[in-house]
Amino acid sequence: MNRLIPILFAAVVLPAGAADPRAPLVPLYDAAGATRACDEGLARVKKTIDALAARKGANAIFAEWNRLFIQIEDASNALSLYATIHPDAAVRAASEECDQKFTSLNTELYQNEKLYARVKAAVPGNPKQAKLQRDLLQGFEDSGVSLPPDKRARAKQLADQMEELRQAFERNVRDDPTTVSFTPGEVAGLSEAYLKSKKRDASGNYVLRLEQPSYGPFMENARSEAARERYYRARFNQGGEKNLEILQKLYELRRELAQLHGLPTFADYVLRRKMAANPETVNKFLADVKAAVEPIERREIDELRAEKARELGADPTAVRLNRWDVAYYQERIRRARFDIDQEKLRAYFPSAKAVDFALLVAERLYGLRFKPAESPVWHPEVRYFELHDAKSGRYLANVYMDL
Repeated sequence: MNRLIPILFAAVVLPAGAADPRAPLVPLYDAAGATRACDEGLARVKKTIDALAARKGANAIFAEWNRLFIQIEDASNALSLYATIHPDAAVRAASEECDQKFTSLNTELYQNEKLYARVKAAVPGNPKQAKLQRDLLQGFEDSGVSLPPDKRARAKQLADQMEELRQAFERNVRDDPTTVSFTPGEVAGLSEAYLKSKKRDASGNYVLRLEQPSYGPFMENARSEAARERYYRARFNQGGEKNLEILQKLYELRRELAQLHGLPTFADYVLRRKMAANPETVNKFLADVKAAVEPIERREIDELRAEKARELGADPTAVRLNRWDVAYYQERIRRARFDIDQEKLRAYFPSAKAVDFALLVAERLYGLRFKPAESPVWHPEVRYFELHDAKSGRYLANVYMDL
């Protein structure tokens, strides 16, 4: 099957020799609790940062930095998770605000001249510390620690604004209330199991949201091209005009950030430390890939167009293959060529058994044991496990699984 089970694992792995807390690692919050936990965690982290900046000597900085980021992750990770997946909109909003606070703190951290001096003066004791030092120094430089004070302040403003816009973009997609209605005739080709799970309005029309579990099977199986086109256009407008405005604003802010560092584009800014080094190398690579795959792509498009022509009883040269046709005719060819009907296969892969099998494979591959356990969870369908080493029985981690 060419469709993955959407799954979220949230886990924290304990180092060897660590205590065995056997306590849930993702606390549950209401909106007020999320805000309170965020502010308390932020205050603790800021206190630690101030202490590190005031400390003399450089060579302990690597271990100190590691402990600092453990503290940051302990304070922020659960709330960052909730910003995306929590079913309560108020908790999501409070958690998004916390994400913004920690993003701002991160920029402040990497603009701290005293910490920069300590990291720069440190003598690495091994290759891992040398790699960490290089990464940290690049992080300081990227955040503008070496810029004049006015440009450094502007770099922080840009980082804060870009994080707010990123969250707004994702929120607009995630919370888009758009639905698309289809008459019974327009859903011809969809399986009975699929249709049974969908809501219907007072007129008997099927009302579908934009989520992939509804969208994917529809585009592969609905015979009506007009219906597929309507769903396709709704899906690719998810987030609406607001997100186009956000993309434009992000483009402008990223360009300004690059120019603060004396670079012409954001592509130059992000690539200068990568293996590609510059946009020209990336563009050449993409052009080479395009030249290599274009003949194959044209053959596959011609094959799909011919399949559409057969279905319509038309001349292939007179048939236009549209984007909303691709998944449908790929599925028709797959069925004809390999006798595979993905909708019929679904009956053999119920979610519960598929998940159990995936866990069993992980256990056998990695010598683990997933043990179901009790824990408060953010949604009744979330499953919670304790993870143990299969041979020794040593407790390793707590795992949450959200389908």
